[in-house]
Amino acid sequence: MKKLFSMFTAVLLSAAAFQAFGQEQEWVNYSNITAVTDVEPVGDHLWITAKGGVVDMNTTTLEKTYYKKGDAGLPSSLVEQVAVDATSGTIWVGTYDAGVVEWDGENWLSYDYPTYFLMYRMKFDGFGDLWLQTDAGLYKFDSDDHSYTFINSVGGAGWDFDAWDFDITSDNKVLIFTGEDCLVIDAATNMAIDSFPNTESPVVLGCSPATVRIYGVNADTYLINNSGSLEFQFKDGTYAPAMEGLPEFGFINNITRGTDDNLYLLINSTEIYQLNGLTWEFVNSLGLDYSDKLQFTDGTSFYVNSGDYMAPPTVIKLNATKTTYATQQYNFTSNGISGIVKGADDNIFIASGTSIYQFNAVTDNWDLEVSVPTIYNSMYDLRYYNDMFYVVDNGNLLEYYDGTTWTHIPMAAGYSSVYVFDYDVTADGIVYFINEEGLFKYEAGVTTNLIETGGVASWFISVVYDDMRNLIWLGRTNGIVKYDFVTQDVINATDFPALAEGSSIQEIKQDAAGNIWFGANSGKLYRFDGTDWSDFTASAVDDFVVNINFHDNKVYCGMNGTIGGLWIYDLDDASETNINTLADPLMPSNYLSNFLVTATGDIWIAHTDVGVSVLRTVVEPDGVEDLTVNNMVAYPNPAKTVITFEAANATAFQILDLNGRVLINSNIATINIENLAAGIYLAKAIDANNMVSLSRFTVIK
Repeated sequence: MKKLFSMFTAVLLSAAAFQAFGQEQEWVNYSNITAVTDVEPVGDHLWITAKGGVVDMNTTTLEKTYYKKGDAGLPSSLVEQVAVDATSGTIWVGTYDAGVVEWDGENWLSYDYPTYFLMYRMKFDGFGDLWLQTDAGLYKFDSDDHSYTFINSVGGAGWDFDAWDFDITSDNKVLIFTGEDCLVIDAATNMAIDSFPNTESPVVLGCSPATVRIYGVNADTYLINNSGSLEFQFKDGTYAPAMEGLPEFGFINNITRGTDDNLYLLINSTEIYQLNGLTWEFVNSLGLDYSDKLQFTDGTSFYVNSGDYMAPPTVIKLNATKTTYATQQYNFTSNGISGIVKGADDNIFIASGTSIYQFNAVTDNWDLEVSVPTIYNSMYDLRYYNDMFYVVDNGNLLEYYDGTTWTHIPMAAGYSSVYVFDYDVTADGIVYFINEEGLFKYEAGVTTNLIETGGVASWFISVVYDDMRNLIWLGRTNGIVKYDFVTQDVINATDFPALAEGSSIQEIKQDAAGNIWFGANSGKLYRFDGTDWSDFTASAVDDFVVNINFHDNKVYCGMNGTIGGLWIYDLDDASETNINTLADPLMPSNYLSNFLVTATGDIWIAHTDVGVSVLRTVVEPDGVEDLTVNNMVAYPNPAKTVITFEAANATAFQILDLNGRVLINSNIATINIENLAAGIYLAKAIDANNMVSLSRFTVIK
């Protein structure tokens, strides 16, 4: 969970300060690591970078601190590498898309990339500078003045080249493979001092920037790896296979340079070899465990990431023994959240992997609600109707869960499509769904076809049942169909000219007043009130409107396209609000599958890439404006297991979350907090005269 307002952690709140704080909005992101990208042991800590952020793990206590986008200044959750400056001991990470970042012990200090590019690999030279392999070429980052130098074309050097991959040797020579030959430059001066000729070997001729990796072996030899094909390239222009000592027909995962300056290779996801001269020698084996990549070694201990299918990623340390470190923070399995709904009592549920999870506010985690039987381990579009869950079983139409049993909706007789583009469910349980074969109705265990469609242009891509008019609205790529179960009334640009600019109807929703809303391409939003059509068009966003929700006389639209995120239209004053990473850099991601708005205005977003996020408005507990705040101390702060209140004459004690919800009531001043998730909480003490004292404290794990 995002560590919020940590600079105020030990502060006694006054009523005015608490009231001001109650007006704040904050992002909270529930996201697991999906893939370990790098590992670096530092003392008794293990720093792990990942698709999903950074983890600082204490290998003695196994306590973990998670950093995602926005936490302590981290600019991105996509983190490719971690490296330790041998000259200073400073920890640095390289993000995929947002800059090089330095850890100062408390915060991440970010240094934006000089232009937009994507970073793949990062290495220190012996002078404390970082070298970055990007999709725009090779850059050098000066860790002192924080400047970037574009190495592909260094002024005065007289050469220009493509940099497909690079390596740095212990004597500070930078080998740069250009796609043809291999340059050698001085890490201090950035000047070319030597080169290896183009051998036109099979490996060199067959490589590409995405697949090639190089490693310096000695002054006269470098090793080239192109998708598992290995060759030694020599200064005299010859080359030789580099497979001696390895299992025949083995799959090479990767090669890494150890801190002992030797090259190590992971093969067949289980065995580790060391290069000795020009021959590989067996070193160690993972046994029954599998790994994607050898991440780090000092020649004695080997750190690899786990490669188990559909399992949360782990890090394995291998030496004389084997130790596995778990990285999972939240209970759901996949960051690709395929649906989010409000269930009974406004509980929040998500679809992740092939399971449905419920949000637990006390533990700040997600509890497994039910596993979903699927034909291909894939589901999407979670809905909640009539106290039942509905999902699309990808490749097997729809299914629903009544709290006990999952029931699959069968195909209609004479039809064969197993796909579902969209669906809706009526109050009496009738299901209407669409696919490339048309509109179907499921009722009392039987599926029937209502409308057949022909070519792609006539396919339906969205559907809703209009319960106030007892008819079906269907969206197509070239207009809208109103179907009263007898006739099809086609509405297009002739009837409503605005449809000419945004005719691909992605989403249809009915509001509480019975108005029908249509989301389309080009930022178009249409409303039909039963008589007239109105055009609401986003002024600054031209993405597709793919989700629609309503709250407090506002229309909330999920967007998909160039920018994504949310667009909100206020029906009272015609104002517009964009919520995306351009408008709010702390938003975890613009990519969403769906979203919902709670009664308090919190916006919960199911992301396709970074789990679940919520833009939460921190509200005051009832009567906060009348609070009289006396001196009170809550200690220790931060706390792990218990918190003790010191407040004069207090007779009752409470712990609240930042939304003012009471989590714990107590009549004693020392309270066990082991079941509270890490985060910031309010301590509240009440005396016999109902005078209230407030303080804020932090729980750490």
